[in-house]
Amino acid sequence: MSWNVSQHSAHEHKKSGSGKALAIGAGVVGVAALLAVLASNSSKDAEHDDKRTSYNTGKMSPFNDMRYLRTECARVVRAHLANEHGDVERLYLSNADLNGRTLSGDGSVVFSAGGERSLTFSCAFDRAGAIYDGNYSYRRAGYR
Repeated sequence: MSWNVSQHSAHEHKKSGSGKALAIGAGVVGVAALLAVLASNSSKDAEHDDKRTSYNTGKMSPFNDMRYLRTECARVVRAHLANEHGDVERLYLSNADLNGRTLSGDGSVVFSAGGERSLTFSCAFDRAGAIYDGNYSYRRAGYR
């Protein structure tokens, strides 16, 4: 699944302005809903929250802090998984590599209702260390 709100086909661009406005509106609503979920699940790690504040103000670079980037990516991937597939019991992001401002790798998820899936993930960060785009996909079909 991808959570890029600007993701739509070239065909949609050629449609009437109202179709484009509806697509943009749906994307904005989706982002607003995700932000509400993320705000309610704010980090309980005060040190991490302090780093986020420092990175947002430009006092420090988030790209020298892999722990921060992995934690932010895991938080957003977890929120999307929970929203799209149900409560997440555990999420493991392993083999994470940073290429420019994009963190990607492999991992696995265990759902509270049962089932485990292997996945790949990618989180694109802006200069301040905030995620603006990303995706995940399951590596194998079905639950094991």
